[in-house]
Amino acid sequence: VSGNATYIATFVPKYTIFAMSNGTSFGTVNGGGSYNQGDIVTLTANPNNGYGFDRWQDGNTDNPRNIVVSGNATYIATFVPKYTILVMNNDTSYGTVNGCGVYNEGSTVTITANANYGYHFTHWNDGNTDNPRTINLTQDTTFTAYFEKNNYTITVVTNNNTMGQAYGGGIARFLDSLFIGATPNYGYRFTRWQDNNTDNSRVVQV
Repeated sequence: VSGNATYIATFVPKYTIFAMSNGTSFGTVNGGGSYNQGDIVTLTANPNNGYGFDRWQDGNTDNPRNIVVSGNATYIATFVPKYTILVMNNDTSYGTVNGCGVYNEGSTVTITANANYGYHFTHWNDGNTDNPRTINLTQDTTFTAYFEKNNYTITVVTNNNTMGQAYGGGIARFLDSLFIGATPNYGYRFTRWQDNNTDNSRVVQV
């Protein structure tokens, strides 16, 4: 000390942060305790098996969450059950599906059925025909997408009806086989189809 001096001790309030869950069997929360005013505190919600963190009581969904201490406060983490959605199809060669996963209760999930070439989506196992389809989760659920083969019309014509007639064709499903043929009129002969195939009669795959 080399002269008169004044030393001022600075004090700040201490506050209590209470951090808890909406049910001890649902999950736990870290970060509660006694802190100085202005401290930055990290709160973490840890869901138990079968549950997921949904939000804090004030609607904030950050996890972990940083807060600046300005007074005594209570933070309650809301945990909800987690449910599994299984999305399948009636035949993997007909198409694919999207939307499988594990989600919090109340989540809005979109499931989609994607038909392969030659097929089309018809319905889900519960009769619903929406695609894509939005689900509000309340339980473990399985959805099966049903696909069917497309119907196609095969038309058989001639290059000139005075020279001969063509027959066969009709409505058939994807990958089905159809019999077609051509009968020339007197004085004419069959030469080929427009794809240069010279078989008469012939079987075509739709």
